[in-house]
Amino acid sequence: MGVIAYESITGKKVYRAKMTAKILANVLNKNFLPLEGVPQGVPEYMRDVIARMTDKQRLNRYSSFDEIKTIIQKKGKLKKGKGYIERVLYSDFIGREQYIRNIEKLKAQIVDSGGRILLIEGTPGIGKTRLLKEIEYRLFIKGNDVQYLRITRRGSFNFTWLLELLEKIGVLSPDLRKRTKSRFTDKERYRFFENILRIILKSKKGKGSVFLLDDVNLEDSRMNDFILYLSNFLESSPFLFILATEDIPDRLQKIIEGVYGNIKILKLEGLKKDDYLLFVKNMLGVTGNVETLSDYLFKYTDGNPYFTEEILRDIARRKMLKKEGNNLIYDVARLKRLPVPESMDLFVKQSIKKLSDQEREILKLVAIFGDSISLPHIIRLSPYNETETLSLWEGSQLKHFFTPSGDGRFDFTHKIVRKVIYKSLKEDEKLDIHKRILAFLELQKETLYTLHLKAYHSFVVKAPDAVLYLKRVLKRALEYSNGDEAIDAFEKLKKLEKKDIYSIGDKGLLLKVGNFYYHKGRFDEAINLYNKMLKRRMKAINRVDILHNLALTKMVVFHNKDAEKLFGDLLKEELTMDRRFEILTDLGWFYYTQKEYDRAEKTYNNALTLLKKGSLDNRMLAGKLYYNLSVLYQQKGELEKAESYARYEFELGERGKNSFHRAAGLNMLAMLEQYRRRYDRAIDYYRKALKFLQKTEDLPRRLHVLSNLARLLFSYGDIETSRRFYSEAVSEAKKLGNLVEITSQYNLYGRILLREGDWKEGLDLLRRSYRIAGSIDEPVIQLNGLFETAIIYAYQGRKWEYRKTLDTISKLQARIKDKRELLQTGRLRLHWQEGLWRDTGCLSFLRR
Repeated sequence: MGVIAYESITGKKVYRAKMTAKILANVLNKNFLPLEGVPQGVPEYMRDVIARMTDKQRLNRYSSFDEIKTIIQKKGKLKKGKGYIERVLYSDFIGREQYIRNIEKLKAQIVDSGGRILLIEGTPGIGKTRLLKEIEYRLFIKGNDVQYLRITRRGSFNFTWLLELLEKIGVLSPDLRKRTKSRFTDKERYRFFENILRIILKSKKGKGSVFLLDDVNLEDSRMNDFILYLSNFLESSPFLFILATEDIPDRLQKIIEGVYGNIKILKLEGLKKDDYLLFVKNMLGVTGNVETLSDYLFKYTDGNPYFTEEILRDIARRKMLKKEGNNLIYDVARLKRLPVPESMDLFVKQSIKKLSDQEREILKLVAIFGDSISLPHIIRLSPYNETETLSLWEGSQLKHFFTPSGDGRFDFTHKIVRKVIYKSLKEDEKLDIHKRILAFLELQKETLYTLHLKAYHSFVVKAPDAVLYLKRVLKRALEYSNGDEAIDAFEKLKKLEKKDIYSIGDKGLLLKVGNFYYHKGRFDEAINLYNKMLKRRMKAINRVDILHNLALTKMVVFHNKDAEKLFGDLLKEELTMDRRFEILTDLGWFYYTQKEYDRAEKTYNNALTLLKKGSLDNRMLAGKLYYNLSVLYQQKGELEKAESYARYEFELGERGKNSFHRAAGLNMLAMLEQYRRRYDRAIDYYRKALKFLQKTEDLPRRLHVLSNLARLLFSYGDIETSRRFYSEAVSEAKKLGNLVEITSQYNLYGRILLREGDWKEGLDLLRRSYRIAGSIDEPVIQLNGLFETAIIYAYQGRKWEYRKTLDTISKLQARIKDKRELLQTGRLRLHWQEGLWRDTGCLSFLRR
């Protein structure tokens, strides 16, 4: 308005620029020239009015249009304002300049150094959204390509927010929306990520675009998968993704630190004391005598802008702040006697008390419903009629608690509000509302989203159908390999059904839950589940499945005597030929891991006898036996036999057109040629194996081949090609987010570089590997690189570092006392076999 007034009076443009963005930048950041050449008839006091309207500092501008109108009516003779401050103002962006500078540096790096991800972590109300909006504004007025998107809970639930992002960019095709599933398997999810990111890359044509994603839920493991996949994609794409979240889980933070160089974490803290003072002055529109009030508020809010705003609103509503001219008048003793919150919970409760009874009813309803709700649902569930509900919802008091989240839904602006409301309600009141919501949901068309809501509400009220809904959620989770959801649903079912959960009709569900416990590293819970299942009466086939799963899990946790006994018990059962063959193959592998090679060979021969009889229904089961025999005979030095079984494995894959078995056979042949030091042949076999693996989503096995190929090429003298394959290997390891694999790659390549004379880069990689391995408690990996490090220090004459390294080696060796630690290294070296079992379904408990 100040700009319009200036140009209307003078007839001149304030700024001359061709680009709109440049004009906006000037208007917002550049001071005007003094008003000159005022036409006849325009009063002189208008100079001051326009100067104040266009001042860059919020404090110097007027508080409202009413104030400007009054000045004009009084012809500039307005006395110093005196009266109560009844409302707080919108503050300028204050106190985050260092954050902005850091983000601008990241933005400058992406064109030359590849894309970046910035995770901004901060508590509710700390100013994450305001910071993102400020970044959006600043980049926009500089002519940068920038997109802001708030991710709702519903959007993150099935990744529809990625489609929303494409829609904002203007490249979302109706065909893509139709082809997008509501849920994905692991493999489908990675393909979906890649398709979306490639569309973005193509549409932006290499621009240094910035994407601002607000309210990201990093507790969702699927979102973690996306971030790690995105990190890998951005290595060659000039984009900056900035994600704001309330919390970064420790596991994700540990994975990121020291490994993902293009992911940075920024902790958003409360405003500093000086900035906080300016913030309070801005909100009250005064500059004098604010310090005491600011100190008092700073103590209780720790510089949190949102909670400061709410406290000031409360004080202003009580008419406890007076303005005289540009000074603030208040009684600090009275303010201190007010029930000012000492915690967020207390403050939220006091804010809610200011609502009417009807508004509080609506707030309770939304808090119990969930994080996100549509207005039609509010109207249907409200205890009031439609007109009353709409009137309440449109009221400024209630809407202040919510933010539109797209798709006609509303989220709590601050999630802490929902938590506090829910916690404050009496149990009877909560149960009544849960039941009302459940009755409403049961009349709606069932979608994945409503199914989860029904499962949640029915579980809380212990409704008769709760078990039914939770079983549906469990089945869906198992179908789409969502371990977190599956375990959550199962543990809720345990609370509802208690003992009966272990004897439900579909034992396959429980076996799959056991698999998820296993993959999450929760081995004790998996074993406990299987033991409880065994105590129930069941069909013989179920008993065999459970015993087999239990035996294999016992192997992983090194309960070797128990595992061997379980295998023995299994072989006494009435078994199909296929199952007996599987068990013998697994038992042979168990003996191999115990270095009982003769017993392993004898067991494998028993399995071979079954195979030669031609009685297997699934001939592909032979693949694992062939591979294991090849490994065994290589270990025993009987290379001709090892080669024969590797070729059997490859030929089995050829006949069945099975890429996994073809790649497995080629991998084994490559290892044999490597052992014979015929490196050119080994390289050729690895390259062929890689071609088969490129057609699959088998990241673990592809990683194994890439690693071996990189090492061989380096030894063979093809350094440049070696580096390329090593980079691919690290990239694959990062996609998996597996710190064990990543630190192993760093360790391996660092040792290779040391042997080739590149000591600086080699030592750097080994140090990184050592730090990561220490963070995940992998002393064997740490030890592997320290021997080479000590040798280099000795050669360089660095006596102090040499002695310190030897001391570290001694301490690590003392830690690695039992066989379990030593076998962890063996498990790393044998991850190809584990990958083979997992992905071809040769291990029964991983197959189901």
